[in-house]
Amino acid sequence: MARALPTAVTLTIIAVIAIVTLGRQAGGNDHAHDHAHDHAHDHGAHAHLDLHNGLLVSNRTALRICVEPGDHRPAVESGILAALDKVRRHPHWQAAYGKARYHYASVLAWGCPAPRLPERYTVKGTVAGPGVTAEPSPYRVWIYILDGPTADRVLGTDLKAGVAAAEFMRDSNNAFPVSTALLVRETHLSDTAALASDLSVAVGLKTL
Repeated sequence: MARALPTAVTLTIIAVIAIVTLGRQAGGNDHAHDHAHDHAHDHGAHAHLDLHNGLLVSNRTALRICVEPGDHRPAVESGILAALDKVRRHPHWQAAYGKARYHYASVLAWGCPAPRLPERYTVKGTVAGPGVTAEPSPYRVWIYILDGPTADRVLGTDLKAGVAAAEFMRDSNNAFPVSTALLVRETHLSDTAALASDLSVAVGLKTL
């Protein structure tokens, strides 16, 4: 854990440049049984920040990922799950996520609760989600699937994927990112190794 959790927290540090500004400005169609079970646990108590857990929020008990737009296409599902299989073999996975439940059949949810796509992605300061919230969603990662024209506009013509913050949670006078957004070109989903590398950053196991 000594090595894994600092990398999970590194994503917090990456977004710190935008955190103070955000803090001042801010005032599912998957398998029903597992989804309901996780949802009930994840929202059963008031959430607080937990940097000793890869899920980052105290009342998240399972790794869950939402996908936007919420088209349940087999190619999208298989591409993400294949990449996630590789991520779970990361040497720091067990330290960061070993206590979290993981249901292969329901880890993905189709449609995020409050999607917000940025006009333009930058490595530092981009928010792709609701921003500061007192009650973060159950989703540790928000994946935005971008078609070609949208990817060119948001990522630029050279990037295949980008990692940003999705949700922030207040702690004292600061706000920390507790959900990460992965913006990815639709054509990038077939490159399992590259997508796994990007997803490793999104779950906090690898730095940018």
